[in-house]
Amino acid sequence: MGIGAWLKRIFGGSEGEGGDDSCVACGSSALTALADGVYRCDECGYEGGDGFAAWRTERDKEALRELSPSALRARAVKALEGARLTLVAAAGGAEGGSDSGWKFTLSVGDGAALANVDAQEAARMARERRAGVAKARSEALAAIPIFEVLAEEGQGEPGLLPHLQRLRDLEQTDPAEPSALASIIGGAGAALSG
Repeated sequence: MGIGAWLKRIFGGSEGEGGDDSCVACGSSALTALADGVYRCDECGYEGGDGFAAWRTERDKEALRELSPSALRARAVKALEGARLTLVAAAGGAEGGSDSGWKFTLSVGDGAALANVDAQEAARMARERRAGVAKARSEALAAIPIFEVLAEEGQGEPGLLPHLQRLRDLEQTDPAEPSALASIIGGAGAALSG
């Protein structure tokens, strides 16, 4: 069963209505094939299908292949720097003089040191921290296609390949350990700069 049929079944519609040959957004059967398992709805413009994610990734890589090696490196550095800043923000907390009047410290590791904060506030902060780490992981994973194109084009020195593998390994690990994520981001960024 394709994603279209599954969505129709979950969110309403009979078995005969929809399926893989109709738009999951509006139900129209006026579709244009973009690739195997990928369509664009002629009625609402929605693009989707079972093969959409792979098709989109390949399309994005084609655009990356048009860039120079220095532009690719700059794009990868920007993605990794964004991930690093997100991770730093997720690890940070209020310091003395903040509006809350609390003084506490958070470390990047799982054993965050909290003082003078009630349990509810500590739980909220922990949730926000986990969300920040997840966002940083996602931002770091955005560099994978760039590293792959650098490797394909022979533009990546052998020193980049281990970092590409570490990013791919990170893709299989959820949730990411903050200290491991910081190490991957830092190592990949240093390899690009070196």
